[in-house]
Amino acid sequence: MVLSECSDPSVPWHRIVRADGSLAKGERQRRLLEAEGVPFRGQRVDMRVAWADVASLADR
Repeated sequence: MVLSECSDPSVPWHRIVRADGSLAKGERQRRLLEAEGVPFRGQRVDMRVAWADVASLADR
């Protein structure tokens, strides 16, 4: 995973999660997401709450 090896703090690699909400980098990624207030259901990101529609963001 190339993005997780990136040390540039301006690249938010930890925000990329699998479609089912599971995390590729486990606890390290979870800690970063939780610090940003991302909601979880068990071990996965609660995608019903956390999903951002990219098309709607482009309209801003």
